[in-house]
Amino acid sequence: MALASGEWVQVERPMAGTSEDKDTVVLRVGVSDAALDAIGDVHNVEILEQAGSSPLPKSTLLNLHWEGFMISAADELYHTQWANATGVHKFRLPFAAQVLQYNEPIIQSPKTSLTAEQASWLVRLRM
Repeated sequence: MALASGEWVQVERPMAGTSEDKDTVVLRVGVSDAALDAIGDVHNVEILEQAGSSPLPKSTLLNLHWEGFMISAADELYHTQWANATGVHKFRLPFAAQVLQYNEPIIQSPKTSLTAEQASWLVRLRM
């Protein structure tokens, strides 16, 4: 399921034989292809809410620091000039949840491993 803010959400099933409460929902959340295309290359991930915390809805969990290019000028002959651009994408959730864990390999080297594939989730949450 994709969120309007550019994140995707995947529901995990509790593993057989675990103490997971049947009323508990565990989610994996990542960044969609469209959001990655829009923000550029992520070169650093800053954790703002630690594992075990329960942030309020619309709280920022992570800051994704990115860099890319933008059109700075163009003329009537379609000569385009490009400029370097940098920014921060605030990774927020529209609902309250408990942060279970972050995907450390992605957090440590997002430039080489962050894609919108389901395997590249950023955070696991419990609702």
